[in-house]
Amino acid sequence: MKKTLLICLLGYLCVPISTSTAKVADSPPETDLVDYSGIPGQEGESSSAHMGKASPVIIYGELINPDSLGPIQLTVYPYGKRVGLGEDRHEITPLRGTFTDGVVDARVRKFLGKLEFTTDFAYLDLYLRDRPILKEYLVLPGDSIMISINLLTNQILFGGPSRQWFQAQFDIKREIATDRFNSPRVLVELDREQFLARSDNRSELQENETQFGSRLEILEQGKTAIDRSLSLLGKNTGEDIPGYQTLEQYRKSLNDNQYSLLMSELVSSYYAGYLGESRRYDLLVSRMRNDRQALERLGIVLPEILQHLKNQADKLDSTLPTAGLLNFLGEWAQTTALLSERSFLEVVTEVFENPLRERLLAEYVLATMNRQDDPLKYVDKFLPWISSNPWKDELESNQANFRLGVPLEKAQLTDLDGNSLAWDDLQGKPTLLYFYFSTCTHSARFFQEYLWPLYQELGVSKSLDLVAISIDNDQELWKESIAEYSNPTLTNLNLPIKDSKNWLDHYLILSFPRVFLLDSSGNLLSLRVREDTYGALKSTVLSLLESENKSISHL
Repeated sequence: MKKTLLICLLGYLCVPISTSTAKVADSPPETDLVDYSGIPGQEGESSSAHMGKASPVIIYGELINPDSLGPIQLTVYPYGKRVGLGEDRHEITPLRGTFTDGVVDARVRKFLGKLEFTTDFAYLDLYLRDRPILKEYLVLPGDSIMISINLLTNQILFGGPSRQWFQAQFDIKREIATDRFNSPRVLVELDREQFLARSDNRSELQENETQFGSRLEILEQGKTAIDRSLSLLGKNTGEDIPGYQTLEQYRKSLNDNQYSLLMSELVSSYYAGYLGESRRYDLLVSRMRNDRQALERLGIVLPEILQHLKNQADKLDSTLPTAGLLNFLGEWAQTTALLSERSFLEVVTEVFENPLRERLLAEYVLATMNRQDDPLKYVDKFLPWISSNPWKDELESNQANFRLGVPLEKAQLTDLDGNSLAWDDLQGKPTLLYFYFSTCTHSARFFQEYLWPLYQELGVSKSLDLVAISIDNDQELWKESIAEYSNPTLTNLNLPIKDSKNWLDHYLILSFPRVFLLDSSGNLLSLRVREDTYGALKSTVLSLLESENKSISHL
């Protein structure tokens, strides 16, 4: 029987690689994305590299923090958090007030941040250590905002010249979250009745339906799941989208740029999310299952839906493309390409003009090159269409990061006894490096059903080693979960994501599980050991090992 693999994406849904139930991925713990940097007069020093001068965003805050979580971490993303280019990062230790500065409550600590960027707008994160306070708030050059954060009462207040701009975003995000909380949780199964017949699922579901609280809605892949997708994507206007009415209430309080950016982000993010789900779980899974009835229906209805979505996108301001709009147009182009059996490159170059075309192509390549068998050739195919920076430089830089036959970039690893190790310590024989995070059930399944059996079969006969590397920040969670996500007899190492983000970004490790293969000298043989079936995985590994043996025999 063909098994199912799902990979966990950080903050996103799972991507089905074979046929089975589409489910939502577990998310890893919140991560610390901030390097040490500073604000004049406070701790740290600047770590940002600026391309030019622009009016900074000024953030003054007052914090009541009974749990003493500190410090404050501020990050601004000029091109959106998903791309992550050109961040301006700061870590700030809040200070006591002096009374004469108006901070009269002894519990309050104040902080001041100045964040710079040279783009027309950017996105702001404010974290208190690993706790998100504000996530992906749009900011404009020259914004000045006062923020009161009271963790004792769980209250956030805004003040200053940009108060309405931030308050609008806060209220929109709250309405979206409220709508999600009040909606049934959705589970998609291949066979709804078969799921209900298992164990006590039917009786438990019926009992819970009579209770006050959340609800679970079970949909059938290729049938009611498609009904839901088409209904959500077919909304005729944006007025039905959660957050739309709240934005309209702030219309008179916002300038044209603010309103346009928020409308673009709101509408685009809504459609991008559901279109991405439909592409992956309706269209792709139906193709993998060869579900002709579902494919026939999608082939009839989706073109009309895609035209409707393109019309919606055309109403938004593409001269200031938000991260949401780019994600929306990227999903539209991917779905259009899949449905028409063309490439993403063909669709984008046919439909869009620069600078939007370059941006769509660059972001698509950055998001997908880590899944390619030959990332260098893959990037080369797109580079003739991308001539502007920072996109061209970023793609060429990532090409260099994917070179094979070289050692891995340095990283600090920790074993179960707390000892520090480096990649050099793993030399001696070919080694599979298995990266995962605890709570990612799909990593556990991949390891137990594919990777561990492969190691048992080839470990001795091919002198192959297997090393499990957790990116968990919580070492106790890592150690407690080894039996489920790895095996105690292996070399188990920890590479906390909070300390290794730059290393993970270097290799575009955005999804888990991820497997590298090193040769006996510690050089990279492959940055992507991943196949749909156990037989294909074994064949790939044997082929890579054979290539190493041939290289050694020619020395």
